[in-house]
Amino acid sequence: MKKIIAKVTILWLALLPLYGYAQSLTVAIPCTDTIQMLYLYDYWGESRKLIDTAHRNNEGKFHFVLKSGLPAGLYSIQSGRQKADIILSDKEKRVELSICLNDPLHAMKSIRSQENAIYYDFLRINEGLWQAIGALENSILRYPRNEPFFDTLAQKYQRLQEQRIELIEDVQRLYPDSYAAKLASVYRTPFLSAHLSNSARSQVMREDFFYKINMADTALLRSDIYIEKANRYMEMFMNPNASYEELQIEMITAIDKILAASSENEKVLNFMVEYFSAMMVEYNFVFVLDHLSENWMSSDCDDPSESRLQTRIKRYQNLTIGTQAPSFAVRNQEGEAIPLEKIDAEYTLIVFYASTCSHCRQLLPKIVERKRKLSNDQLEVIAVSIDEDESEWERYISTNPFEWINVREAKIWDGSVVSAYNVYSTPMMFLLDKDKKIAAKPNDWSELRKELNKIGL
Repeated sequence: MKKIIAKVTILWLALLPLYGYAQSLTVAIPCTDTIQMLYLYDYWGESRKLIDTAHRNNEGKFHFVLKSGLPAGLYSIQSGRQKADIILSDKEKRVELSICLNDPLHAMKSIRSQENAIYYDFLRINEGLWQAIGALENSILRYPRNEPFFDTLAQKYQRLQEQRIELIEDVQRLYPDSYAAKLASVYRTPFLSAHLSNSARSQVMREDFFYKINMADTALLRSDIYIEKANRYMEMFMNPNASYEELQIEMITAIDKILAASSENEKVLNFMVEYFSAMMVEYNFVFVLDHLSENWMSSDCDDPSESRLQTRIKRYQNLTIGTQAPSFAVRNQEGEAIPLEKIDAEYTLIVFYASTCSHCRQLLPKIVERKRKLSNDQLEVIAVSIDEDESEWERYISTNPFEWINVREAKIWDGSVVSAYNVYSTPMMFLLDKDKKIAAKPNDWSELRKELNKIGL
């Protein structure tokens, strides 16, 4: 480890400290002359925003003039699909780098940047240790434990883990004010004894994954390090053989652990909640969204510039089980206004669909079949189409025996009913009781059938 630290120290001391406002970034790409323009992006979590571009100059370099007061963070230089992450901050007046975008880890040379010298040297050393640990881990898991050589493998495996922990701690100790040290700190992983069984290893990883990791540093929001850490943790809970419901339960367990680790700082917590909310919306994990809404989201928000996602989150809070369903009245084919509260049935099922949606086409006939066994007093169905083409919708309902209330949201995704029920995909269902309170939000036919069986329908 002394050699490792000496290497980092040499790189650090070889560069003169330059403090003040960041003024310029100069990048040389010696491995190719085909790149004529370079793009500079900043990070906010996994999101990136283009902040500047530079053309190749007469010296074959790319020169960016940076704004003063540039916040410390991870930035990205990119050409086509090739990119490299670098550290920029207002502490370094000039940053000069030489890099090959097809292999930035091994081809990065920091001509003038303390931060990038430390960061890339750390990344290279860490990669070597991590690869060695992984190779030994595979051997240990297969090697007979009663053989004498197993102890040699175990000692080497555990020593490599100790060296990796020492590397991270030494970078933090030697350069506590550097952004590179902040990033390095999040690379820490739990120490695993070579004698642990597979199940015990998994348990340690799940319980100690965030041990000694500071998830409260808002400066690291200007990187993707928290997102990468969270995604790696969630991978441990992804069982390909789990059912839709079981997978969501596992996701809730993982997300709760991540958010608990992030809860020391409200800004970081809100950032992570918003990230997971967007992810669960994309996956259509309704149970997880409900859990986030009920346990981790604040309903207090007076900011008029709140994001579209924050608006969606607030709507979710108004659509939890047991809450009053939003009232609405839309016109059917005959032009009659149908107020929700006028539906006189023990239960009302609202189904949002589109005739072009294949899942909807599979779901609706099954609801028709179930509905035929019940009276309108027991179950009424309001099928709300979001078809953009009205003639397409009329043709669809005229050729299908839908014996229920058929309506169409004229403004499609921006319609008042769609917005009130926070509809972001189809099909989407809400089962209401006699008082028009939300009794269930089944995601598919299997879940709807269970809910109907539960209430005797």
